Amino acid sequence: MTIFAERLKELRTAKKLTQKEIAEKLGVKQNSYSDWENGKREPNFKRLAILATEFETSIDYLMGSAISEKDNEFLSQKDIFLSQLEEIEQISNEIIQKQQILENKIQALKKEIL
Repeated sequence: MTIFAERLKELRTAKKLTQKEIAEKLGVKQNSYSDWENGKREPNFKRLAILATEFETSIDYLMGSAISEKDNEFLSQKDIFLSQLEEIEQISNEIIQKQQILENKIQALKKEIL
């Protein structure tokens, strides 16, 4: 099975559409659409453009040469999350260091008083 066929099926099932439903939206016969999903044939450029629009993705993604917009957004969000996690870790380490300094000062004051 081609990348195109795999992605086409994946996108259709994610939208919870049957082959018949998507074929009707595209104005093609169900068996033609089925051939696309089974890797027997590929649609022309016009149909590729319609598929990309229908599935809210790019022709590049459908053809296997790019990641999807959703994947790209996920990766971007992941990078932001990891950056924030590093900042939290750094702040936590600073708090631990300041807490240790305060505990040392309190111990020193206790010794002076006693």
